[in-house]
Amino acid sequence: MTAPDLDAQLLAIDRETGSLGLALEGEHHLRLAGGEPFVVRSYAGHDALGRRTTATRAATALGVVLAVGPLHEGEQGATELVPSDDPAIGLPIGADVNGDGTPELILRDSAGALALWRVERMGAGPLVVLSLAPPTRLVDADADGRFELGADVPVPEGDAIAPHLDDLVAWDGARFSHDAPASQAAHGALAAALAALPPAPNEAAAGRLARTLARAFHQVLAGELTPKAVAAELDRENVPSELRPSFERWRLFVASLAAPRRP
Repeated sequence: MTAPDLDAQLLAIDRETGSLGLALEGEHHLRLAGGEPFVVRSYAGHDALGRRTTATRAATALGVVLAVGPLHEGEQGATELVPSDDPAIGLPIGADVNGDGTPELILRDSAGALALWRVERMGAGPLVVLSLAPPTRLVDADADGRFELGADVPVPEGDAIAPHLDDLVAWDGARFSHDAPASQAAHGALAAALAALPPAPNEAAAGRLARTLARAFHQVLAGELTPKAVAAELDRENVPSELRPSFERWRLFVASLAAPRRP
């Protein structure tokens, strides 16, 4: 086994990224949970068609623990290091996102979806995220200093109702999921806020149904009602015939959700 040498690991990164034609965009000197230094570098380049590519490397004294990007044709993945001044993140690079005492790196793919990597002395690994859509932002829904991952459930183009379904998953001790109490509390708060909204004067049926569907969505993910009970409530809604196909699709979607496990 070779002696720990952070400079030697960085030199290896220089050689490898240089051979790939990548240009250094940023370098960040950080600390592991035990106080040991590690370095994160972000890179950019271009593929054979001239399109911008990105890559991220991280090294400790024991080795290059993270090497993602650039992607080859047809590959998908998060390779761009998200800067600390990004408005969707608002955290320093290497911050402890999930409160487990270990630094994480936040990467983003070309569509804006986020991936979180835990960095340790001898390696790095992605955190599991079980959200209904790829997360695109961090949210501290209850202002406790611990962050949830936020995602927007995609809406088909031209959908007649187009409800805004804001999914939030929190760290449950092993992954980001709906089973975390913080996630259930956040969805409960969103459901209550929607219930408290007074109907707008002359509100169109599509707007009313979008709000009703969103409330039902949050009630299920808060563990307040079962999907079956929520579907029964939605069946009592007055739905104009022109909105019925869209409403039925969303009703089936809400009814198909898996209710979170109660702690």
